[in-house]
Amino acid sequence: MVGGTGDSEGSRDIRNGSAPTAAEYSLSVLASTSPFQREILQDGAVTFAEFESAKQRTIACARDAGLTVEVKPASGLRPSSYGLSAPTEAELDVAVARLAECEREFISDVGIARAYAGYTPAELAVGLSALNACLREDGGPALPELKSMADVEVVFGGTPDQANLKDWGATHQRYSRCKTTVEEQTGLRFP
Repeated sequence: MVGGTGDSEGSRDIRNGSAPTAAEYSLSVLASTSPFQREILQDGAVTFAEFESAKQRTIACARDAGLTVEVKPASGLRPSSYGLSAPTEAELDVAVARLAECEREFISDVGIARAYAGYTPAELAVGLSALNACLREDGGPALPELKSMADVEVVFGGTPDQANLKDWGATHQRYSRCKTTVEEQTGLRFP
């Protein structure tokens, strides 16, 4: 079995030089997001409970689509996480694409708004520096330097046909490993 991540919450390309606040982002996507996410985002904030609800709906959607989803439960203020497994790399790539559909419906915009909430520029700089270092050390194809949360979303959001990455499934596995490590080190949450 091979594994993959399903925690790439998001699929929007927002390149404006600096990250918006959670409220600014939420308002900017209200008209285009799914009804489920619109309900969460309409007040401009994403609570931990709302974020967990979006994750659980995403997991249920993936399982309803026949995917093998492995869940690490939430602990304290650390949200739950999930990943996929499949017998082959090719089947994993298909599973990741199906999961991306569930994420677009239930968590993509919620996850981005949650990621934009409450981080200072200094905190973001430390987190992004650690994430870039981990991705370099983890091997695989070279990736662009991540300078903002929007860069993270552009590189790791979306689906295989939207991303311009070689070995899409393997690259997302690398991101998931590094994301988890850096989140545990810094307390920041990446999309």
